[in-house]
Amino acid sequence: MKHFNLSEFFRSSTAAKNGIKNEPNLDEKATVVRNINLLVDNVLDPVRDMVNAPIIITSGYRCPQVNRLVGGVNNSQHMSGCAADFHVMGFTPPMMYQVFLYIFNTLEFDQLIFYRSKNFIHVSYVENCNRHEAFLK
Repeated sequence: MKHFNLSEFFRSSTAAKNGIKNEPNLDEKATVVRNINLLVDNVLDPVRDMVNAPIIITSGYRCPQVNRLVGGVNNSQHMSGCAADFHVMGFTPPMMYQVFLYIFNTLEFDQLIFYRSKNFIHVSYVENCNRHEAFLK
């Protein structure tokens, strides 16, 4: 983990607003942390190197309560630490689309979604099981 801190992936305004501790239980913690490290090493750090600008994690790990509150699907990869939503500081939607294309064309990923109107990217990485699904929304 070159450009990120683990705490960025557990930070949640929804959790803070609702008094929820957004952390995995002890049985899941090692797996979640490993998954976050794989996501960072294989996708987020290479993106950060390419853009040469700060990347803001808007949603990383989500405990089940937080996932429900934000309207996440029941099997969200956020709950296992395999997914993150992010934007690059100062990047416009056309610039974020170029980041989307960079990930799509050069990096391993499981799922990649660019939310144009909200100007953020959802990306996930699953070791040895990446489906390479990509969508524009």
